[in-house]
Amino acid sequence: MTYLNDWMLLGLIVGLMCGGLVAGRYLGSLAACWLAGGAWLGFRLADRLWKLAVMELRADNPQLDLVFWIPASYGLLFLGLLLPSVLGVLWLRPRKTFSLPDSWEDLVGALAGLACALVLFLGLVQAHVMHPDAPKKIPVTLDAVRPLLSKLGQIHTAPNAQPGAPAKAEAPPPPAPAARPR
Repeated sequence: MTYLNDWMLLGLIVGLMCGGLVAGRYLGSLAACWLAGGAWLGFRLADRLWKLAVMELRADNPQLDLVFWIPASYGLLFLGLLLPSVLGVLWLRPRKTFSLPDSWEDLVGALAGLACALVLFLGLVQAHVMHPDAPKKIPVTLDAVRPLLSKLGQIHTAPNAQPGAPAKAEAPPPPAPAARPR
């Protein structure tokens, strides 16, 4: 998080979008759709498994450096779940056996590449959204992306408590006043 700021993320999204366009054109529409689907699956599953992973790491080591492991655990889960899709595309090379008509192939490939790039960007931001320094380092990005992450169904979009820490107990309601006998 030392070098990450809003300008770096702006450059990253532009680079990812250009890379998505190139990947969609080079790999073909089926492969780009497959990668976008794999990125989406990794994005959604990492959000569900992230807190459990950090809690397990913290149970093994109570002095765990959460500032490092919060984004690292999400990023490793996200990339670990995306990796089978990438390996499948590289192994099967579907462009050789499947392609749409010429104009549709390029359009669908480009759109799927852009979708994959957007999900990769959202995954990177989601990995850093729980970091304690994020509101100071990437405030504009967080303001722009948090509503989108919430609408997409992501659970962990704001730091509410440190993961693995015991939940704060709610104060019991005050006792009801005793009724007077008449």
